[in-house]
Amino acid sequence: FRDLNEIFIKMLTLLMLLMPPIVFVAMIRLALDTDAETLTLIMKLLAADLISATLVVIFCSIFVRCVGKISSIPLLKKFPALIPPSFATSSSGAIMPQMMKLCTKNLGVAEKISSFSIPLGVTFNTAGSLICIITASFMFLKMYDVESNFYNLATISFLALLLSFGAPDFVSIITITNHFGVPMEIAALVFCVDAFSDRLGTCVNVFSNMVATLTLARSENLLDDKIYFTE
Repeated sequence: FRDLNEIFIKMLTLLMLLMPPIVFVAMIRLALDTDAETLTLIMKLLAADLISATLVVIFCSIFVRCVGKISSIPLLKKFPALIPPSFATSSSGAIMPQMMKLCTKNLGVAEKISSFSIPLGVTFNTAGSLICIITASFMFLKMYDVESNFYNLATISFLALLLSFGAPDFVSIITITNHFGVPMEIAALVFCVDAFSDRLGTCVNVFSNMVATLTLARSENLLDDKIYFTE
């Protein structure tokens, strides 16, 4: 079993190394096969995802400072180690062991906090998914001239919140847009865009999990400040 485990780890590592260039090539292929107007909308969507993710990171950093009463700079410096596996696997659950290791070894969080908070966060934390689902759904509704009023935006947000707990982002976007009368043919375009958006959402989910775990440990006096502030 030890040999099988080592083989699995090596295969997963290889997959994480190969996924970013594969996604890049897929996006280039999409750009070459897509007309200029649709490509512009896709670029706007990706830009909106990046801006939203940045705002979430800023908000979480402020949250650590205000609620946890500790600087978020060490967390921001150490978190990038989790970005490659998060982006490559597109799954918070797949990198849960790495998240727990970073919390205990590099951030100084007590193991009993990380072993409780991180699995709970992987199950219920949907911050990144909500960003991707809402922005993508809103863009596709704009493509089909669906009115962008407060009621529709509230409906999109509510449906996204419900669907994000149990359905993949791809399925959630299709379900929401179909609710407003957008044809199922949009699925092909959603699938292409989701290759990037879902991975970005995973990175946001992982970061917010780390923030919640760090803040909880700080509030319970189970954070080793010496480890946390060590470069």
